[in-house]
Amino acid sequence: MNMYTDDIRERLFVEVYNAGKLEEKLKGVLHECREDLVLVYRLSGYDEQSKRDCDLVTEEQMARWGVDAETLKRDAWENTMAKRPPIMIDLQDASYLCFKENHLENDNPVPLGISPLLDMFVITNRMNNNGAIYMFNDETMQKIANKIGGNLIILPSSVHETIVYSEEYGMDIRRAKDMVENVNETTLRDTEFLSGEIYRYDKDNHTLSKVQVPEHEEILMPDKVSMEEMHAYGYTWDAMLPLTKERALELIDTDLLLFRLYEDGAEGMIDSKEEILSHDGLFGVERDSWISYLNTQNQNETNGMTQEM
Repeated sequence: MNMYTDDIRERLFVEVYNAGKLEEKLKGVLHECREDLVLVYRLSGYDEQSKRDCDLVTEEQMARWGVDAETLKRDAWENTMAKRPPIMIDLQDASYLCFKENHLENDNPVPLGISPLLDMFVITNRMNNNGAIYMFNDETMQKIANKIGGNLIILPSSVHETIVYSEEYGMDIRRAKDMVENVNETTLRDTEFLSGEIYRYDKDNHTLSKVQVPEHEEILMPDKVSMEEMHAYGYTWDAMLPLTKERALELIDTDLLLFRLYEDGAEGMIDSKEEILSHDGLFGVERDSWISYLNTQNQNETNGMTQEM
């Protein structure tokens, strides 16, 4: 007797989680490990016999239903794509939970080169529920890559969504890693955590792989205030280096872009000395900008010494 009925088949979905976080639940469960992530298969709905919500599909259930793993995986993927189709929205729209403009509804390329943040897109579904799974759907990733025009960098921001941007036009990979780590530390609940790694989708080879991100290089800090003091203050993004008010006033006339830092983790761009004087908290300069500034200063000093010789 075939117990793998339509009632079961049509309630199967595929989801992705952090492998380490889910490790204790994986024994006897149908799953696939991919780098630090794991794909699992869920039977949605209510189990009358057990009087609880259905859970992850187990090997014991598959044996009882009389279905092989490849068939169940195929059906779960078909359900996921048909009943929870992916959407691609601007990062800014996602912050307002605005899902109106879905770039996947057409084949038009998206404009790029505006700014790193404006060139980033959120991939999820209209329920914003377990939407990170689409990073493993090659058809979806190909469509996104065609719209963006090349290989993709993928930030697994939570089990519910990923952020993608063009490898060619997007932000520096170290800064992207800092962004993911900051979200993981300050925004996500433990059950929503997906990964602290960065992924890359190769459009031509149809491959998804983890990116090796270089560690922060040791640099001369711009001020006496430490990163630990900045974290204790409430600002935790490590791509920003902290400044006191006095140091910010010294640097305002340089080409550096300075920021007011707030205790809730936000920041605001500074345009004048008056804005520095009116703020009683910490200030900051982005790490990449500070490194470029130091390199320019060192080069100027070298050129000056050469001319004197």
